[in-house]
Amino acid sequence: MTQLQERYPSLVTVHHLTMQNTPGALHDPDGQALRRLGLTARDTAQYLVRPDGHVGYRAGGTDTIGLARYLGRWLPSSQASTSQSG
Repeated sequence: MTQLQERYPSLVTVHHLTMQNTPGALHDPDGQALRRLGLTARDTAQYLVRPDGHVGYRAGGTDTIGLARYLGRWLPSSQASTSQSG
């Protein structure tokens, strides 16, 4: 996820939702938010929430290749924009 934040610094922010009270994470003590997302405390998933509050992308697991492809279609990075304009 860090690579995606570096590629889209002003557009992508990563938050971790967990039932554990971990520094820097969004704390879901009773798991209610995780259940609403269709997850359990042991599941891992990725959600891209658009600025309008709608889910733009969802996938199970921690592999971010699909998310990177999705973002690449809709948000050309500054690096890609620079190479196309030159």
